[in-house]
Amino acid sequence: PDRRGSPSDILGGPDSGPISGVQDRTSQLNDNLPKNQSILQAFDERRDIERRMLERNKSHIKHTFRDFDGKGQQTCKFVCTTYWATQFHAVRQAFLVPKEPQSAGLDVEKCYIQSLSAAHSWAASGGKSGASFHRTVDQRFVIKCISRTELQMFLDCAPAYFEYLSKAFF
Repeated sequence: PDRRGSPSDILGGPDSGPISGVQDRTSQLNDNLPKNQSILQAFDERRDIERRMLERNKSHIKHTFRDFDGKGQQTCKFVCTTYWATQFHAVRQAFLVPKEPQSAGLDVEKCYIQSLSAAHSWAASGGKSGASFHRTVDQRFVIKCISRTELQMFLDCAPAYFEYLSKAFF
């Protein structure tokens, strides 16, 4: 008897000719396609976050809020400046994940605001500046009240700070 077999035996039997074998392998590749796209998408997102974190352009945003009494007279004015907004947004995207499972649906910014919305005084020790500190109730953040001099020093050093964070994360 001839032990070499027929071409259909070698390729997988009469029901799975050569085209079926190719389709099986193609099907396996297509099954992995969403997974591969997800990996590439995550890589692109990380690269974009790193690019924004290392951007050298100052992205300061000044917010002004006014409060008025019943007669329409301005009673007070609040001014808040967000320094290095683009870079800090990238830092939050890189480092923050929701702490509680029920917060998993919230985006990073909402989780950040939620944490900052409740804080209490914190008696930190060892500092030389005598600044006051606060800690968020969920213990994710420490808030330090800084002087104008410390603010200016940070603003001058911020690009190096973001570079350091980028090296630590990426």
